Amino acid sequence: MITKELLEIYNRFNGDIDGWARMSHFEKDNLMTDNIWNLIKLFIQNFIKIEKGIVGEKFIRKNDLKLIENCDSNETIAELKKLALLELCVYKTRSRLNE
Repeated sequence: MITKELLEIYNRFNGDIDGWARMSHFEKDNLMTDNIWNLIKLFIQNFIKIEKGIVGEKFIRKNDLKLIENCDSNETIAELKKLALLELCVYKTRSRLNE
């Protein structure tokens, strides 16, 4: 189950699973798992696809159902969306800098 606390861990490592894997043994409450990390990453990628408008209504409905099944609250879903939008903004900024 994805929680706000797990999103904070994900965010602290800027989505870098290797960094988390190297440092996770220092975490007090190590509730994060590889599966949860990858699920967070998948939802972020899905939100980016939705934001870009490259997926259909069926994909969006299916994603919404999976979010409800895998997140502990609407607040967690909102935080996950914020992380996705932040990642999208960073990607767009990097793309512009490389033009």
